[in-house]
Amino acid sequence: MDHHEENNGRGFTAPRLQKELSKFLDCTRLRTLESTLQRQCNWPQLEVLRDLRHSGTSHKWIWQVDARSGTVMSPCDYVISVQRRLGARTYEARGSCRLCGACLDPQLVHSECCDVASATRGHYAVVREVVRGLRLADPTVTTEVRGLTSTSSRPADILTYAAVPGHRTALDVCVVPPNASGAAGDAAEAAFRRKMRTYRREIAELAAAGISVRPMAWTSNGRPHPAATRTLHYAAELAANRNEDASAANALLSRWQHEIQVAIQRRAAAITRAVLPRTSAANIWLLTGYPGGTPNATNRARPLHQAPVSSRSSQEACVRDSGEDEEGIEQEQWTDEETASQA
Repeated sequence: MDHHEENNGRGFTAPRLQKELSKFLDCTRLRTLESTLQRQCNWPQLEVLRDLRHSGTSHKWIWQVDARSGTVMSPCDYVISVQRRLGARTYEARGSCRLCGACLDPQLVHSECCDVASATRGHYAVVREVVRGLRLADPTVTTEVRGLTSTSSRPADILTYAAVPGHRTALDVCVVPPNASGAAGDAAEAAFRRKMRTYRREIAELAAAGISVRPMAWTSNGRPHPAATRTLHYAAELAANRNEDASAANALLSRWQHEIQVAIQRRAAAITRAVLPRTSAANIWLLTGYPGGTPNATNRARPLHQAPVSSRSSQEACVRDSGEDEEGIEQEQWTDEETASQA
């Protein structure tokens, strides 16, 4: 045995052997789980497993508890996100969707294709997180750019120089559910092709102006499309070089992916809560102690020293006040006429 082989043999320690055996055992269990899901035809859970195994999916939000080192999810959003990740039953009772009236499934997968309003708000939250990282590499990044084409379409959520080398790029961010009817086995790839097909006329017009178009798609489980991964990697390297710290690119990318993942998980939690049946007034009082929910800027509680005023009494007060004002005006007019006649 030569000196090189001795060094290799010496490096193969007991902890390393244990690590390799654990990896082998994990791969065996993973193949068994995939086979079981395929026999059960449980394609939604198989797609979730595929998304979670992707190298670009950030899992840091699970154990993130220090707000100084990254965004921490609220307890409510965290519980729903973990339930979705495990495929647990989020809703045990039999009920209908608050928005469309459809029957709710136990995992509330229906919410991913129903609540458009919360999905749109979550979309713009993801856009903001993408812009935060791009601004470190390109301070001139802009959002919601209009007038790039002769049509009324808007193919760019973000316009930046930090996405493709040597080109100004219009980025179109989208978050898609893996169980959508148009997913076709790969939701991120299907969304990427759909965007390219939708903007095929605008792409040629933008290319003539020196602007490239790149959709950035994530699944609702946080798996990015390869185009999104390439964009994040390039922007992180550019930002690190711009700040003269090339070694910080990987750390910056990890933090950036975490912030994007948190925005995606918050979006999923919001649309999950939106489809749940409306809580009764009695249950709201039992939870918060207030019949109309916890007081806030739009739901202010009346001070204790003020007696509640009914709608009928308030209307009578308005009529009484208006009547007193009219009598006062007539009295003033009569006084003025009497003074003029005496003069």
